Amino acid sequence: MLPRLVLLALFATLGGTCAAAQVTYDRIVHAADNPQDWVTYSGDYSGKRYSELTQVNTTNVSRLAPAWAFQTQIAGKFETTPLVIDGIMFFTGLDNHGYAVDARTGRAIWRYERGLPAKIPAC
Repeated sequence: MLPRLVLLALFATLGGTCAAAQVTYDRIVHAADNPQDWVTYSGDYSGKRYSELTQVNTTNVSRLAPAWAFQTQIAGKFETTPLVIDGIMFFTGLDNHGYAVDARTGRAIWRYERGLPAKIPAC
């Protein structure tokens, strides 16, 4: 996971995009007021991992199709819970990499790699 200071520095370099992506404590506490965003691991502090959005439902779920795919350029599998904030998807990948992607188009906004100390084996 990216250190908070690094994330803040990266957001600061994004200018106007960054300002909309800031997440305050109040915004996390009231995450249910903005169901289009997924601001914490479980979506909000309730931990239900459930969204009130209704665009996808039992009558149309069979028609879902991928809109885009994002290539990390790093071979291997990984699991992550992406965060979506103001239309930007943030997620981590293998070997201490982090990404910000336009959730509508799949366009990379930034990529980040933090080197690990030599004596710490990566999982």
